[in-house]
Amino acid sequence: MPIKHIAFDLDGTLIDSEHLMKYSWDKTTKELNINCGFNEYRKYIGLPFEIILEKLNLHKMNTEISEKYFESNAKNIELIHLNKGVQEILNFLDKYSITYSIVTSKPRSNTLEVLKYFNLPINFFVSSD
Repeated sequence: MPIKHIAFDLDGTLIDSEHLMKYSWDKTTKELNINCGFNEYRKYIGLPFEIILEKLNLHKMNTEISEKYFESNAKNIELIHLNKGVQEILNFLDKYSITYSIVTSKPRSNTLEVLKYFNLPINFFVSSD
C-alpha cells in the first residue's frame, strides 16, 4: 500500500525551538521572580504548556506566565531554526503527491507564527487548543 499522508511533530522534528524556549522561560521566570530553572521545564517539553505548569506546580500563575512566555516567543522567533533537510523532505513529498500535516502541543497562534516565519506550506495541523 503506497503512503498517502505523513503527520509530523513540529518541535524537534521540523524545527529546533529549544533555544527560544530556554530564552523565554528564563526571561519569564526572572520577571515574575519564579525559582524554576529551564532544566526542570525541559523535563516536560512536548506536553501542552498548561500541563507543564501543572507539573511544575505553577498552574496558579498560568495566565501571567503564559502571557509573558508566549509574548517573548513571538518577539524572538528568530531563535528557532528549521532542522536540516526539512525543505528537501517537503519538496520530495510534494513531488510524489504525498500530503502532510503537523501534530503539535504548541497553541494554534504560535504554530501559525512558526509556519509563516519559515514559509512552510502546511495546510492542516492539530494543535493543543
